[in-house]
Amino acid sequence: MSNPRIDSIVVYIDTSVSLAADTPDGQGAAKAIIAPGTPNANPTAPNAAAIQSAMGGAYPYTVVANVRVGAGVSTLSQSNITDVRDLVVLDGARAASFRAKLSAAFNVATSTFTKVPFDTITTSATDNILSAYDTTNRRFVAPRTGWYNFSFFLLSATAYANSYRHIATFYVNGSEAKRVFDSPSGGGTNQANVGGSCLIRLAKGDYVEAWMWHNVGTTQSYGSTSDVNAHFEGSFLKAA
Repeated sequence: MSNPRIDSIVVYIDTSVSLAADTPDGQGAAKAIIAPGTPNANPTAPNAAAIQSAMGGAYPYTVVANVRVGAGVSTLSQSNITDVRDLVVLDGARAASFRAKLSAAFNVATSTFTKVPFDTITTSATDNILSAYDTTNRRFVAPRTGWYNFSFFLLSATAYANSYRHIATFYVNGSEAKRVFDSPSGGGTNQANVGGSCLIRLAKGDYVEAWMWHNVGTTQSYGSTSDVNAHFEGSFLKAA
């Protein structure tokens, strides 16, 4: 052989193989072949017709690797092999999830809906899988269409003698979508607990933010740098 060639390693289902009627995986058998390429000064991998010829039929197949075989060689090295397998991500495998907290307490003016500036990912390496939470814009951006679960929690910095109305809500793409808490909180010298959780169906690229509101009458401070007193978290559940 005076020129190199590229062979393809192919895995396919030979549907001509008959199996027992009670076989749970159905008819056909998985097989593997090497589909040889054509020697050429600038070789290319076998096309579909060449692969079908090597299989002996138009069977379903996938190419898992291409192997460059040099002219006159009898051994190969790893550098001659190109992995061309497709990555398949199953539901729940490497699904997006995050847990964020505040870098500092923040203020909310009375009777004004305000986005909670969760701007810091908590310390665990798994607290922003797929990097779907944007700490600059303080929002989660859906990497795929599906159902997601979200929750957030805030504790007021002040203990109130009276009970005041507080609202916790989720915004999707800049508009209120899911109100999860709307009730008096605080009172009796207790701090206000604000938060809730919900399921939201998102299209790829949709974004979710945590917002809140109160009617204490003056600007109030909420949260702290501790994720015990202030956190926003979410995760992918299933494809829609």
